Amino acid sequence: MMDVLVGIDVGTSNMKFIAITPGGKAVRLVVKKTQIDRPREGWSEFNILTLKQNIYRGLRELVEYLPPETKILSIGIDSIGESIVGINEFDEVITPCPTWYDRRTKHKRKQFGLSEEDWFNITGMVDDDIYTLYRIDWFKERYFEDFNHVKKWMCVSDYVVYLLTGEMVGNPSLSARTGLLDRTTRQWSDEMLKLISLSKDSLPEIRPQCSVAGYTTESILEKTNIPSGTPVINSGHDHPCATFGCSISNIGKIIDSTGTAEAINTLVNKPLPFKKVNNGSYDCYPYVIEDYYNLSGHLPQSGGLFEWMGRLVTGTKHDSYLTIGYMEELFSEALSSDVGARGIRIIPFLEGSGSPWHKRNKSSSILGIKSHHNRGDIIRAVFESTGFWLKSNVNYISKITNHEYSEVISTGGGSKSNIWVQIKSAILEKPFAIPIISEAAALGAALIGGLAIGLYKDPEEATALEDISWKKVFNEVEIEGYRSIFESYKKYFTLALENEESE
Repeated sequence: MMDVLVGIDVGTSNMKFIAITPGGKAVRLVVKKTQIDRPREGWSEFNILTLKQNIYRGLRELVEYLPPETKILSIGIDSIGESIVGINEFDEVITPCPTWYDRRTKHKRKQFGLSEEDWFNITGMVDDDIYTLYRIDWFKERYFEDFNHVKKWMCVSDYVVYLLTGEMVGNPSLSARTGLLDRTTRQWSDEMLKLISLSKDSLPEIRPQCSVAGYTTESILEKTNIPSGTPVINSGHDHPCATFGCSISNIGKIIDSTGTAEAINTLVNKPLPFKKVNNGSYDCYPYVIEDYYNLSGHLPQSGGLFEWMGRLVTGTKHDSYLTIGYMEELFSEALSSDVGARGIRIIPFLEGSGSPWHKRNKSSSILGIKSHHNRGDIIRAVFESTGFWLKSNVNYISKITNHEYSEVISTGGGSKSNIWVQIKSAILEKPFAIPIISEAAALGAALIGGLAIGLYKDPEEATALEDISWKKVFNEVEIEGYRSIFESYKKYFTLALENEESE
């Protein structure tokens, strides 16, 4: 008989279901598309009916292809942050579930009479308009009657736990992304709830990280073939789960996760105050294990910038994904370009600047392009621009933590592109360590499930990852070439921020 841990990662583009050995090796992976509806310009919503159906279908497929006599020890679940759904007393979804990048909400912190410093010191979140409390306030203003019928507001991972167990349970890591959690007490904040006149009873019970949320019901056995009574764990926010899945269980490591967006994460042992974190420039909120806080920054479009530019230079339809063939072609052509992309410079602010500036109105631009340039030069410039963004942020975080990171752990789709990792390694002048794993966030969610049921004695044992290997990349050859270019990129970033600020 084989014992496995199951992890479910509900991401922006896909839902991943993974079964792993206790040592971290993937036994089976199932992927289901996340359906996004766009009811009007600037609005984007997760289709909850499809999400619900895919939870059952994904788990059933996972079970069907596992070896006979396999025992599922636990199911850990993570999801994107900020998105939320409301259900009524009949357990019906009666609200939309806006994506984390949906633009319908207004930034109302000042209107609420809350200073930027107080906001950060309570929530640990960078001052922005994406958080759940703004979405709930938006719904209340426009659909007051429906608002009064909402029995419970749940983050996406909370909702999946509810589907499997009937329990309405949250966790500090994901609940922090709502803007309604006091990161110090790790419970709902009375002060933040008061701002939008929301009752604590309308939110899930917050339980500690790495705790069992509930157990699968008899109806789940019928829908998925997973035995009733299987422990279900609300593992947390997807980025910290990916960080945990890449073996980060204590202070001193840093990770770069590149998907549609790019996130940089490290750990600290206390909630850092506003002024310590460059005046609230980086999120600092509860990690997916107790006693640590996730210090993180992000770039809204990184892999997204590559996809967008790739579609332009290949003539791919705007709403289509690049094929693997096209990607390999573009990687090969970028490799044929030179350090510095033969003079092309790209500002990677396609959907805003990201950390540490957090200017959502900023836009991308291409500088220095001439008729002799080819698409390989343009794609290389995309990779270089995100590399210089990453270097800027590693430098900032090193100052905040007073720690010089000897290497960068790399994960996500971007880590599978050798040229992209090579460029980043040379720009940062550091080796990159890449765990050979299928899906870091789903893996992390599964490992947290194992920790919650006592399979591991501590987080260090859970993240030993005895059954997986690592790849090391250190591009020393191109380091010198990128040193001088960094200064020019700092200048271009500054100009892009200043020019648009004055418009």
